[in-house]
Amino acid sequence: MQQQQQPQTKQRKVSSYDIARHAQVSQTTVSFVLNGRTDMPISAATRDRVLAAARELGYRPNRSARAIQSGRFGCVALLLSTVEQRSVLLTGLREGILDGLVEQDLHLVLARLSDAALTDEKYVPTILREWFADGLLVNYNSEFPEAMVRLIEENQLPSVWVNLKREKDCVHPDDIGVTREAAERLLSIGHRRLAYMTWHGVAHYSAGDRIAGYEQAMAAANLAPEVIASPNGTPTLAECEEILSRPADRRPTAVVTYSEGMSNRLLLAAARLGLSVPRDLSLVCVADRLSKDSGIPIDTMVLPEYEMGKASVGMLLAKIADPSQAMSPVSLPATYESGATVAPPR
Repeated sequence: MQQQQQPQTKQRKVSSYDIARHAQVSQTTVSFVLNGRTDMPISAATRDRVLAAARELGYRPNRSARAIQSGRFGCVALLLSTVEQRSVLLTGLREGILDGLVEQDLHLVLARLSDAALTDEKYVPTILREWFADGLLVNYNSEFPEAMVRLIEENQLPSVWVNLKREKDCVHPDDIGVTREAAERLLSIGHRRLAYMTWHGVAHYSAGDRIAGYEQAMAAANLAPEVIASPNGTPTLAECEEILSRPADRRPTAVVTYSEGMSNRLLLAAARLGLSVPRDLSLVCVADRLSKDSGIPIDTMVLPEYEMGKASVGMLLAKIADPSQAMSPVSLPATYESGATVAPPR
């Protein structure tokens, strides 16, 4: 006859009382340490002893209980549009947000919502409760509904706009400085026929700002700017070949491009025409990383995506602490990464 298996007893959850006994401190001290309170006179040694005891006993915090006690969920919602091109989320930006939240013991939830939901006067005021979030990181880069902005502000929802240039509560790259620096670097080594290539019809603010930065550098050098844009949206390979087929005294000796893809197309056009980069043509692109996809590393103004993600978390925490305060915009500089596509003109 088989022996009947005895049911396993459910292991009791570790409590603050258990931690207090193990660390030989009061439950109040344990509560202050586990909740991250820094306004109480608790020594570093005592904090370390409490945390070590919690680890040894396998303590797991009850986020629901903590939310009830503190009135906070310990969560941030990343607000995205259902229209993909309105909420482009680059890898560096995402990683910066996640690392910034981990450092604060917070977690992230993605809130992908339609324009109808974001302009609903009944839904928007409840959005934080619906997503169990303390604040919003709004990754809505263009064509956002004005009614959404109004409802967020009227209801004082703690919000920070990411990768968007506004008068307040936003973190974005210094897109004027990005192209101004790129142009200045090329001008400083002797280039005078320096063009800028961009998209046509881009809704994001960066399109206008990058033209402005380039034009500022050209004006300071007393040179006429040449902005190359195509009615097709982005210049085609045929259009790039047409630009590089000009007589040598009218052809650009250097081009700054809005994106990596445009520089890759210019590299291909130059190769098809028998031109050498950087001997006959210098290139600098703007991108979120040093471009190597074409087989030759393109000199790049690298956008501060990671830094932007972390800065947006810091700003949002300040907004959560006081939703009524207007935060000054944060504009972060790009960094120049040398490749193999820049040289003085012949």
